[in-house]
Amino acid sequence: MDNRSFKRMCERISLLTPDQCHRLYRVLSTRQKELQVGVDDPEVYWECETGHLNQLETKLLRRVGAYSSWSKSAYIGITNNPERRAKQTARKYPGRWRHLIVLWRTSSRNQLRKAESMLVARTKAKIENERAGGGGPNSDRQWHYLYILLR
Repeated sequence: MDNRSFKRMCERISLLTPDQCHRLYRVLSTRQKELQVGVDDPEVYWECETGHLNQLETKLLRRVGAYSSWSKSAYIGITNNPERRAKQTARKYPGRWRHLIVLWRTSSRNQLRKAESMLVARTKAKIENERAGGGGPNSDRQWHYLYILLR
């Protein structure tokens, strides 16, 4: 996908301003080239929202749809440490995933699991998750994160 198409996609779903979209495209393109020469860890992008799931449900669905249509494949997950999750993913699936985008930060594990299950169920055709979600972190950390992995 070229820069102009990526910008139009972002503007259509009104997630990012044109400048933010251009910067994200440049970063993703650069990182994609680096990964093609052998760097395995997915890059972590902090594009996360905060707030209650009821307020963010539509926005999260649009973002997951946009990101998954831009990528060859996608995976939705939850974690309490996105950097660690990126390293674990690189070890388990070397070279498979290029980008880990943090979509939502919350202190509620129940809301996080509900969001993961809902997003996987509603975007099943575009997502590689084998299960409907709802697992994830059981730690006592304050913050938990919903993320999407992209190729």
